[in-house]
Amino acid sequence: MMGARQNSRARERAVTVFLQREERNSVKLMVASRLAHPAAVTASCSCPMFMLPRLTEEKISRQKVFSYLKETKSCAMLGIKIDEKHKHAVVYTGNDGDVLLFINNKHRESDEPCEMRLDEGELLQRLDEVTVVASLKPYEGGAVNPLPYMQESLECLDELYSKAEQFSSGHQSRENVLNTVDTLFRPLLLDSFAVMELAGSSSVAESIRDQQKKYIAAVFKGQAERIRLCDYIDIAQIKNIVDEWKRLTEERIDKLKRTVYS
Repeated sequence: MMGARQNSRARERAVTVFLQREERNSVKLMVASRLAHPAAVTASCSCPMFMLPRLTEEKISRQKVFSYLKETKSCAMLGIKIDEKHKHAVVYTGNDGDVLLFINNKHRESDEPCEMRLDEGELLQRLDEVTVVASLKPYEGGAVNPLPYMQESLECLDELYSKAEQFSSGHQSRENVLNTVDTLFRPLLLDSFAVMELAGSSSVAESIRDQQKKYIAAVFKGQAERIRLCDYIDIAQIKNIVDEWKRLTEERIDKLKRTVYS
């Protein structure tokens, strides 16, 4: 029994690492996050290339997700509605007959269940009309040079900030604000926190945490039908966060050019 519990905890920790590293706004941001700091790189600097798994994403219509998971996937990640206001990633791990099994990527302090068992009807109630299902493609040999991806990540971060600044400066309907939670503000206010923790930038991480609280207060706790986010979050601080993320990535690019790819 003790061994089973230990295995369960080990699996949950492994899945949490998977989610923290692989659930990104784009593959570009995923690579930037993992390689922005030496502590995030698992390959040896003596190796001429890094071996990276391939994160694949497929858009599946809501009605087909249940059969798609049950018939074609042994493990996958997707976003589902946890309650009326919150949606986050869960990991599909298999099925028990007509019930699908998921590990719930919840906060440690949350009272949400660690695992979820959903039949087809229960799953349908929690899905968007179109659901993105992600999985890691098995490594098929060959090697990947991360530098082009990291360079593109710098442009991606600039684009994210520009869109977030423009969006935050205007009055938006609550529906529009909720629609940008995953596309704009998750990478800026959640993924960035993981990067700064890996990099040991505690002061920047604290700044991100402060902006997270303000954002959550505006989006999930407020009652206003129209919101201007710049009245809540500090856009200048968001810019500082993005600049620090870019600085870490540029430092890593420079180091790789001088050592691995010189």
